[in-house]
Amino acid sequence: MKYFDTHTHTNYEPLAEQFDEILKVLEEKEMGINIVGCDIEGSYLAIKQAKQSPLLYCSIAIHPESAHKILDLKQTIDELESMYLANKSKVICIGECGLDYSYEFITDEIKLKQKEVFLAHIHLAHKYNLPVMMHIRDAHDDASNIIKEHLHLNLTWIVHCFSSNVDDAKRYIDMGCYISIPGIITFKNAQYLRDALKVIPKHLLLTETDAPWLTPVPFRGKLNYPYYVIYTNEFIAKELNYNLDEFNQQLMDNAIHALKLYKN
Repeated sequence: MKYFDTHTHTNYEPLAEQFDEILKVLEEKEMGINIVGCDIEGSYLAIKQAKQSPLLYCSIAIHPESAHKILDLKQTIDELESMYLANKSKVICIGECGLDYSYEFITDEIKLKQKEVFLAHIHLAHKYNLPVMMHIRDAHDDASNIIKEHLHLNLTWIVHCFSSNVDDAKRYIDMGCYISIPGIITFKNAQYLRDALKVIPKHLLLTETDAPWLTPVPFRGKLNYPYYVIYTNEFIAKELNYNLDEFNQQLMDNAIHALKLYKN
C-alpha cells in the first residue's frame, strides 16, 4: 500500500451503494482504508466490505451519539466481541467510540451513559489488545481524564477527526495518543487546526477523510471519498515543509504501527 485512510465510512450511504466503484479506485491507487462502524448494522457491513480486498480493514463500535439508546450494554458489547472473534484478520480496531457533548439533547444523565459505554469499549479493546479509535467532540476534559485513568492498560489511543486547538492537541500528545487529521485542515477558516498541527510530533500523526463528510479542498462542498486523503496529505506536507514522498511513507508507517496492520 502507498496510502492509507485511517477512518472512512464506505459502509454508510451514499458511499455504500458506490462501494464497488470505490474499491476499483483504491486498487488502482494501491491504497488501503479502515472502514469504521458506528452501530451494530454498520459494523457488520464494515466487516463484509473489508473481506472483499486485502487493502481493506475495519473497526467496530457504537458511536457516542447513540450510546444512550443502548438497552443492554453487556449484550451489545458481547455482540461486538463475537464480531471480532469471527473476523480477527479484518477487525483491527475498536471504534469509533468516545464522548460527544455537542448535541442539544445532551443531559448529565446522557453524559454518564456515554462514559459507561466508552469504558465498555475500552475494556473490550484491552481484552484483545486492540487500538481505540475515539470520537471526541466538546468533551475533551472528560475524555482526557478517562484516557489518563487507563494509561496503565498500554493501549493505542487514536483521536479521530481532531479539529480542536493547540492546548487540546498537547494534552493528547502528552498521553502518547495518535492524532488523526481530517480534510478540515484544508479549510480557509481552520487556522486554529493548522496551529495545532505544528505541535504534533510526526510519529503521532495520522490522516483520514471521515468520508463521505468533511471533503478537503479542492473538492469541498462535494461528496468525500477515501482516496481524497491524498489531498489532505499534500496540504499538510506543504504546510509543514515536508518532502511529500517521505511524508506519505511516514503516514503509512504510522498507520501500520497504530492500527497494527499486517498483524495476521
